[in-house]
Amino acid sequence: MDLLTLRKFAEDLTRNTGQILLEHQKNLKIVKQKDIRDVATNADIDSEKFIIDKIQKSYPDHSIFSEEKGEIIKNPKYKWIIDPLDGTKAYIRNLPNYSCNICLTEKEIPIVSVVYCPAFGKIYSAAGGLGAFINGLPAQLSGITDLSKSYVYFYLPTKNRKVINYDDSWKKIKLVADKVYRVESEASVSLALCFLCDGAMEAYINLSNPPHRHDFLPGYLIAKEAGVIIDSKKYPVVACNNQKIYNELNNII
Repeated sequence: MDLLTLRKFAEDLTRNTGQILLEHQKNLKIVKQKDIRDVATNADIDSEKFIIDKIQKSYPDHSIFSEEKGEIIKNPKYKWIIDPLDGTKAYIRNLPNYSCNICLTEKEIPIVSVVYCPAFGKIYSAAGGLGAFINGLPAQLSGITDLSKSYVYFYLPTKNRKVINYDDSWKKIKLVADKVYRVESEASVSLALCFLCDGAMEAYINLSNPPHRHDFLPGYLIAKEAGVIIDSKKYPVVACNNQKIYNELNNII
């Protein structure tokens, strides 16, 4: 497989999907109520159909997994993991923190990933062994190595989702907050990992709400290719711009 061709295909696909998302914000409709706050919109459904149609036309023998559609099983060696609208809650409130995420796996290992943020006009992409890029330029991590000067982003513990160690997680957040310059929050793990690749923070931590595989993998490959310290098999999720901060944060939590 030509990884550069695959990456270009995924980049173009997410850009075009982003246009669908921007256009749908003018005429947004909720089409599925998963629970009191978790919904799917016409933007979720239409963008998903667009992506699946394009993949099936270009790579008809590849399998696909999508959050709304589920599994389309073809060749088990190659599987596209797609989340056409990651951050629906932000999207329906006209907040900019949403993205279109695509990841191609080979034998369950991510080999190409793209995360596109239409509201920011930023496309984060990576292919295995070829580095990570932001709008075509090499990703650049923050150079800060002092924990006391660091921004650390958290997925805040959320009781209305699958949650573990709820109270203990808040206590550990305070322990970290006492040691760093500032703590912030970001719900989307892939988006947070991309912000980390952009030098916007020094670390991202999820202590309490394990992300789904399709939420995690797109950002994971981009982060790894950018040089982020992160273990795909370890939970809690701790992702850092360098080994020193990674070690210090792990000692705290």
